[in-house]
Amino acid sequence: MAQLVNMSDIDKKICRLILIGAGLGTGRYLTLEAIKAMKESDVIYAEEYTASLHPNTIKQIERQVGRKPQFLSRHSVEDVELPLKVLDEAAEAQMGATVAFLTSGDALSATTHIHLLVAAKEKGYQTKMVFGVSILSAAVSASGLSHYKFGRTVTIPFPEPNFEPTSPIEGLIKNKDADLHTLVLLDIKAEQHRFMTVNQGLEQMLAMADKIGTDAFSTDTFAIGLARIGDDGQTVVTGTVGELLSYDFGAPMHCIIVPASMSVVEEESVELLTKRANK
Repeated sequence: MAQLVNMSDIDKKICRLILIGAGLGTGRYLTLEAIKAMKESDVIYAEEYTASLHPNTIKQIERQVGRKPQFLSRHSVEDVELPLKVLDEAAEAQMGATVAFLTSGDALSATTHIHLLVAAKEKGYQTKMVFGVSILSAAVSASGLSHYKFGRTVTIPFPEPNFEPTSPIEGLIKNKDADLHTLVLLDIKAEQHRFMTVNQGLEQMLAMADKIGTDAFSTDTFAIGLARIGDDGQTVVTGTVGELLSYDFGAPMHCIIVPASMSVVEEESVELLTKRANK
């Protein structure tokens, strides 16, 4: 069992799980509420399999909280449920414990984390959510497009042997048929230091479109490539897929937006807030 820190202001009979979103960028979106929750926690766990935490975020936590988070693998959370194991052992010992679970962006943007929250509630533990700024909203804001005109978000996975799904491009086509924009998230494998780029994501979507025989997505399709949203060096570039394929978007994290038809206001906003790949 993880060694617990004695916290005088916490009821020792209470076991609770706090899901904390660390927000975007280099630690500047880490909220006061997030810092407070971590200070009140006996154990701080963090994950990087849904999105990578910036090193400066970790440094800020060390500076303001006085401790480093313990990083967990996807297996530890999905199969072993280590955060709940700590609470189980504390409850069995008839003592209290507060476990913080930290993620990039907003903690409840991933279904894995919702499962963890539900499992904790089913065991009778108290739960709390500390919300953070998510790429789901920030990317849309950075693009200049209307939040109200987005369809289902899709994710492009790294191709694996015997695993080449076409569901992302099919989801994009459904959005396009309904005249809705599509936010495309890109796969990461933080433990392997692999982060899909805009260029790789576009190549994967072109391959998917070719596989299902559709011309709804091609090198002529207008798209927006985004990188490091929330950082001073954020990049938001528009152009055809063909133009974006050769653009250097730099360091991670990246994502893509494929717009449907745009209103006059959206066209003006995109023009003002982004730069063209061919300029």
